[in-house]
Amino acid sequence: MNIFFYKLLSYSLLLFFTMFSFAATPKEQMAKANELAASGKYEEAIKIYQTLMAEGQESCVLYYNLGNAYYQQGNLSSAILQYERAKKISPKDKDILHNLNIANQNVKFPVNNLPTLFYVRWWQNIVNTFSPTVWGILCLMALWGSFIAFGLFIYRPETKLKKRSFYSGVTLGILTILLLLFAYSRYEYRYSQSYAIVTVEEVNLQSAPSDDSEVSTSLTEGVKVVVEDQLDEWVKVSLSDGREGWIALKSIEMI
Repeated sequence: MNIFFYKLLSYSLLLFFTMFSFAATPKEQMAKANELAASGKYEEAIKIYQTLMAEGQESCVLYYNLGNAYYQQGNLSSAILQYERAKKISPKDKDILHNLNIANQNVKFPVNNLPTLFYVRWWQNIVNTFSPTVWGILCLMALWGSFIAFGLFIYRPETKLKKRSFYSGVTLGILTILLLLFAYSRYEYRYSQSYAIVTVEEVNLQSAPSDDSEVSTSLTEGVKVVVEDQLDEWVKVSLSDGREGWIALKSIEMI
Protein backbone atom coordinates (compact mmCIF):
# COMPACT_ATOMS: atom_id res chain seq x y z
CA MET A 1 0.00 0.00 0.00
CA ASN A 2 2.81 2.38 0.93
CA ILE A 3 4.70 1.56 -2.25
CA PHE A 4 1.58 2.27 -4.31
CA PHE A 5 1.06 5.57 -2.50
CA TYR A 6 4.64 6.71 -3.08
CA LYS A 7 4.48 5.76 -6.76
CA LEU A 8 1.22 7.66 -7.17
CA LEU A 9 2.71 10.70 -5.45
CA SER A 10 5.86 10.50 -7.58
CA TYR A 11 3.89 10.29 -10.83
CA SER A 12 1.65 13.18 -9.74
CA LEU A 13 4.62 15.40 -8.92
CA LEU A 14 6.31 14.45 -12.19
CA LEU A 15 3.16 15.30 -14.15
CA PHE A 16 2.79 18.62 -12.30
CA PHE A 17 6.37 19.73 -12.94
CA THR A 18 6.20 18.56 -16.54
CA MET A 19 3.07 20.62 -17.16
CA PHE A 20 4.60 23.60 -15.35
CA SER A 21 7.82 23.40 -17.34
CA PHE A 22 5.96 23.30 -20.65
CA ALA A 23 3.54 26.10 -19.78
CA ALA A 24 4.15 29.11 -22.01
CA THR A 25 5.26 32.26 -20.27
CA PRO A 26 3.38 35.53 -20.93
CA LYS A 27 6.32 36.70 -23.05
CA GLU A 28 6.13 33.55 -25.18
CA GLN A 29 2.36 33.87 -25.50
CA MET A 30 2.74 37.48 -26.60
CA ALA A 31 5.35 36.51 -29.19
CA LYS A 32 3.07 33.73 -30.49
CA ALA A 33 0.11 36.13 -30.76
CA ASN A 34 2.26 38.67 -32.59
CA GLU A 35 3.34 35.99 -35.08
CA LEU A 36 -0.28 35.01 -35.68
CA ALA A 37 -1.29 38.64 -36.20
CA ALA A 38 1.63 39.20 -38.59
CA SER A 39 0.46 36.21 -40.66
CA GLY A 40 -3.11 37.52 -40.79
CA LYS A 41 -4.58 35.10 -38.23
CA TYR A 42 -6.18 37.89 -36.23
CA GLU A 43 -8.89 35.83 -34.54
CA GLU A 44 -6.34 33.43 -33.05
CA ALA A 45 -4.10 36.31 -32.02
CA ILE A 46 -7.01 38.08 -30.33
CA LYS A 47 -7.80 34.98 -28.27
CA ILE A 48 -4.23 34.86 -26.93
CA TYR A 49 -4.20 38.60 -26.18
CA GLN A 50 -7.51 38.24 -24.34
CA THR A 51 -6.14 35.26 -22.39
CA LEU A 52 -3.18 37.36 -21.29
CA MET A 53 -5.54 40.12 -20.14
CA ALA A 54 -7.68 37.58 -18.26
CA GLU A 55 -4.51 36.41 -16.48
CA GLY A 56 -3.92 39.95 -15.25
CA GLN A 57 -1.32 40.99 -17.80
CA GLU A 58 -1.40 44.69 -18.65
CA SER A 59 0.85 46.81 -20.83
CA CYS A 60 0.55 49.43 -23.52
CA VAL A 61 2.08 46.93 -25.98
CA LEU A 62 -0.59 44.34 -25.22
CA TYR A 63 -3.44 46.82 -25.66
CA TYR A 64 -1.83 48.32 -28.75
CA ASN A 65 -1.35 44.95 -30.46
CA LEU A 66 -4.88 43.89 -29.56
CA GLY A 67 -6.19 47.16 -30.97
CA ASN A 68 -4.31 46.54 -34.22
CA ALA A 69 -5.79 43.06 -34.50
CA TYR A 70 -9.31 44.36 -33.94
CA TYR A 71 -8.77 47.14 -36.47
CA GLN A 72 -7.60 44.67 -39.11
CA GLN A 73 -10.78 42.69 -38.44
CA GLY A 74 -12.90 45.80 -38.97
CA ASN A 75 -14.01 45.91 -35.32
CA LEU A 76 -13.69 49.69 -34.97
CA SER A 77 -15.07 50.22 -31.46
CA SER A 78 -12.92 47.46 -29.93
CA ALA A 79 -9.84 48.82 -31.70
CA ILE A 80 -10.44 52.35 -30.37
CA LEU A 81 -11.13 50.95 -26.90
CA GLN A 82 -7.79 49.13 -26.81
CA TYR A 83 -5.88 52.09 -28.26
CA GLU A 84 -7.39 54.31 -25.56
CA ARG A 85 -6.33 51.82 -22.88
CA ALA A 86 -2.81 51.81 -24.31
CA LYS A 87 -2.83 55.62 -24.37
CA LYS A 88 -3.68 55.76 -20.64
CA ILE A 89 -0.46 53.86 -19.91
CA SER A 90 1.72 55.66 -22.47
CA PRO A 91 -0.01 58.91 -23.46
CA LYS A 92 2.89 60.22 -25.53
CA ASP A 93 3.57 57.10 -27.61
CA LYS A 94 3.56 58.23 -31.25
CA ASP A 95 2.47 54.85 -32.66
CA ILE A 96 -0.50 54.64 -30.29
CA LEU A 97 -1.56 58.22 -31.03
CA HIS A 98 -1.16 57.67 -34.78
CA ASN A 99 -3.26 54.51 -34.91
CA LEU A 100 -5.88 55.97 -32.56
CA ASN A 101 -6.18 59.00 -34.82
CA ILE A 102 -6.62 56.80 -37.91
CA ALA A 103 -9.27 54.72 -36.13
CA ASN A 104 -11.15 57.83 -34.97
CA GLN A 105 -11.24 59.08 -38.56
CA ASN A 106 -13.36 56.03 -39.39
CA VAL A 107 -16.04 56.83 -36.81
CA LYS A 108 -19.26 57.35 -38.78
CA PHE A 109 -20.46 60.46 -36.95
CA PRO A 110 -17.57 61.79 -34.85
CA VAL A 111 -18.12 64.33 -32.08
CA ASN A 112 -16.21 67.57 -32.49
CA ASN A 113 -13.90 68.44 -29.61
CA LEU A 114 -14.09 71.82 -27.93
CA PRO A 115 -10.81 73.78 -28.14
CA THR A 116 -8.47 73.04 -25.21
CA LEU A 117 -7.06 76.09 -23.43
CA PHE A 118 -3.31 76.51 -23.86
CA TYR A 119 -2.51 76.20 -20.16
CA VAL A 120 -4.52 72.96 -19.95
CA ARG A 121 -2.50 71.54 -22.86
CA TRP A 122 0.70 72.74 -21.15
CA TRP A 123 -0.29 71.04 -17.89
CA GLN A 124 -1.29 67.78 -19.60
CA ASN A 125 1.94 67.72 -21.57
CA ILE A 126 4.02 67.98 -18.40
CA VAL A 127 1.90 65.51 -16.40
CA ASN A 128 2.08 62.87 -19.14
CA THR A 129 5.89 63.03 -19.26
CA PHE A 130 6.26 60.37 -16.54
CA SER A 131 4.23 57.58 -14.97
CA PRO A 132 2.56 58.07 -11.55
CA THR A 133 5.34 55.96 -9.99
CA VAL A 134 8.13 58.14 -11.36
CA TRP A 135 6.36 61.33 -10.28
CA GLY A 136 5.90 59.78 -6.82
CA ILE A 137 9.61 58.94 -6.54
CA LEU A 138 10.60 62.46 -7.58
CA CYS A 139 8.14 63.84 -5.02
CA LEU A 140 9.68 61.75 -2.23
CA MET A 141 13.18 62.81 -3.23
CA ALA A 142 12.20 66.48 -3.09
CA LEU A 143 10.48 65.92 0.27
CA TRP A 144 13.56 64.28 1.80
CA GLY A 145 15.70 67.05 0.35
CA SER A 146 13.54 69.65 2.07
CA PHE A 147 13.82 67.75 5.39
CA ILE A 148 17.61 67.71 5.10
CA ALA A 149 17.72 71.41 4.22
CA PHE A 150 15.54 72.40 7.18
CA GLY A 151 17.57 70.09 9.42
CA LEU A 152 20.73 71.95 8.44
CA PHE A 153 18.92 75.25 9.03
CA ILE A 154 17.96 74.22 12.56
CA TYR A 155 21.11 72.46 13.77
CA ARG A 156 24.00 74.22 12.00
CA PRO A 157 25.21 77.42 13.65
CA GLU A 158 26.83 79.04 10.59
CA THR A 159 24.71 82.04 9.53
CA LYS A 160 25.56 81.74 5.83
CA LEU A 161 24.75 78.02 5.77
CA LYS A 162 21.50 78.56 7.70
CA LYS A 163 20.35 81.12 5.15
CA ARG A 164 21.09 78.84 2.19
CA SER A 165 19.49 75.87 3.93
CA PHE A 166 16.33 77.83 4.65
CA TYR A 167 15.83 78.97 1.04
CA SER A 168 16.71 75.49 -0.24
CA GLY A 169 14.15 73.93 2.12
CA VAL A 170 11.42 76.36 1.02
CA THR A 171 12.21 75.77 -2.67
CA LEU A 172 12.22 72.00 -2.26
CA GLY A 173 8.99 72.19 -0.23
CA ILE A 174 7.25 74.07 -3.06
CA LEU A 175 8.70 71.60 -5.57
CA THR A 176 7.37 68.70 -3.45
CA ILE A 177 3.84 70.12 -3.62
CA LEU A 178 4.11 70.64 -7.38
CA LEU A 179 5.43 67.11 -7.96
CA LEU A 180 2.65 65.72 -5.77
CA LEU A 181 0.10 67.48 -7.98
CA PHE A 182 1.78 66.01 -11.07
CA ALA A 183 1.71 62.53 -9.53
CA TYR A 184 -1.95 62.84 -8.53
CA SER A 185 -3.02 64.17 -11.93
CA ARG A 186 -1.15 61.39 -13.74
CA TYR A 187 -2.63 58.78 -11.40
CA GLU A 188 -6.14 60.13 -12.00
CA TYR A 189 -5.66 59.95 -15.77
CA ARG A 190 -4.12 56.48 -15.62
CA TYR A 191 -6.70 54.85 -13.36
CA SER A 192 -9.80 56.94 -14.01
CA GLN A 193 -12.91 54.87 -14.70
CA SER A 194 -15.00 57.73 -16.07
CA TYR A 195 -14.33 57.32 -19.81
CA ALA A 196 -16.02 54.81 -22.11
CA ILE A 197 -16.39 53.88 -25.78
CA VAL A 198 -19.69 53.30 -27.56
CA THR A 199 -19.53 49.67 -28.70
CA VAL A 200 -22.85 49.30 -30.54
CA GLU A 201 -23.47 50.39 -34.11
CA GLU A 202 -25.78 53.21 -33.04
CA VAL A 203 -27.44 54.36 -29.82
CA ASN A 204 -29.79 57.24 -29.06
CA LEU A 205 -28.74 59.98 -26.65
CA GLN A 206 -31.86 60.49 -24.54
CA SER A 207 -32.83 63.51 -22.44
CA ALA A 208 -33.78 61.21 -19.53
CA PRO A 209 -33.11 57.55 -18.52
CA SER A 210 -36.11 56.24 -20.45
CA ASP A 211 -36.80 54.99 -23.96
CA ASP A 212 -39.80 57.33 -24.07
CA SER A 213 -37.74 60.48 -23.45
CA GLU A 214 -36.71 62.95 -26.13
CA VAL A 215 -33.82 61.92 -28.40
CA SER A 216 -31.25 64.69 -28.81
CA THR A 217 -28.90 62.86 -31.19
CA SER A 218 -27.50 59.46 -32.10
CA LEU A 219 -24.05 58.16 -31.22
CA THR A 220 -22.23 55.66 -33.40
CA GLU A 221 -19.66 53.03 -32.48
CA GLY A 222 -16.24 54.31 -31.50
CA VAL A 223 -17.41 57.59 -29.96
CA LYS A 224 -15.70 58.40 -26.66
CA VAL A 225 -17.92 59.59 -23.80
CA VAL A 226 -17.48 60.63 -20.17
CA VAL A 227 -19.70 58.71 -17.73
CA GLU A 228 -21.18 61.18 -15.25
CA ASP A 229 -23.81 59.10 -13.43
CA GLN A 230 -25.63 55.75 -13.48
CA LEU A 231 -29.25 54.85 -12.81
CA ASP A 232 -30.08 51.14 -13.11
CA GLU A 233 -29.33 50.17 -16.71
CA TRP A 234 -28.80 53.75 -17.86
CA VAL A 235 -25.76 56.02 -17.70
CA LYS A 236 -25.57 59.76 -18.00
CA VAL A 237 -22.77 60.76 -20.36
CA SER A 238 -21.20 63.95 -21.61
CA LEU A 239 -19.61 64.45 -25.01
CA SER A 240 -16.46 66.32 -25.94
CA ASP A 241 -18.59 69.09 -27.51
CA GLY A 242 -20.40 69.74 -24.21
CA ARG A 243 -23.67 67.90 -24.88
CA GLU A 244 -25.11 65.56 -22.24
CA GLY A 245 -27.70 62.83 -22.14
CA TRP A 246 -28.56 59.27 -21.15
CA ILE A 247 -27.72 56.06 -23.00
CA ALA A 248 -28.10 52.36 -22.21
CA LEU A 249 -25.31 50.93 -20.06
CA LYS A 250 -24.99 47.92 -22.36
CA SER A 251 -24.05 50.19 -25.28
CA ILE A 252 -20.67 51.23 -23.83
CA GLU A 253 -17.52 49.67 -22.39
CA MET A 254 -15.29 51.43 -19.89
CA ILE A 255 -11.77 52.27 -20.98
